[in-house]
Amino acid sequence: MEGAEVPLGTRFWELGSLRESAVVSMIVFHAVFDLNYFGPYKTDVHSGSWLYFGLMVATTFILAAGISLSLNHSRGLMKGFSREEIRDNLIIRDLWIFSLGLGVTMVTYLLIGQGFIIFGVIHMIGISTILAWPFFSVDRWNVLAASAIIFLGIYLQGLIFSVSWLLWLGLCPKGLYTLDYFPLRPWFGAIILGVLPG
Repeated sequence: MEGAEVPLGTRFWELGSLRESAVVSMIVFHAVFDLNYFGPYKTDVHSGSWLYFGLMVATTFILAAGISLSLNHSRGLMKGFSREEIRDNLIIRDLWIFSLGLGVTMVTYLLIGQGFIIFGVIHMIGISTILAWPFFSVDRWNVLAASAIIFLGIYLQGLIFSVSWLLWLGLCPKGLYTLDYFPLRPWFGAIILGVLPG
């Protein structure tokens, strides 16, 4: 979106509505998930309509993060910041986001033990928005890169690997059990789609 004209101070109601609907839907899904996990209300959230609803919510939320990243990049350029300054601010912000993800890992490990969150949506967004930096200059090739990442990630979901330290890439080890798992493949593809030029 480097060439897009985005007036300073402009707020996009479409993006705001997308975020709000994603947050409300996420609250609904996690309420059902928690009721199932802790026992008061049993429902299968790992298949059928609830599974697809959860995937839709996650995709919307992550896509909105990519769009916001793109708008922030455009506004930074319009305010006169250099690409290096925008990049440095982005790295600082997203290291903070990733540190929040590490906090989630620690808290869930202490509170629930088995099934603690190793690489969830916050970890993924923190790393993905840094990795998305080169795609601001790739423009419409982004859709090809995003498609390749998404399809490769879907393919890898059916495979089991002997190593565990690459699970953040979507190379799922045997016996992995975690309550929240969002590897870079396929989810980084949704971030890239969000930085398509306007």
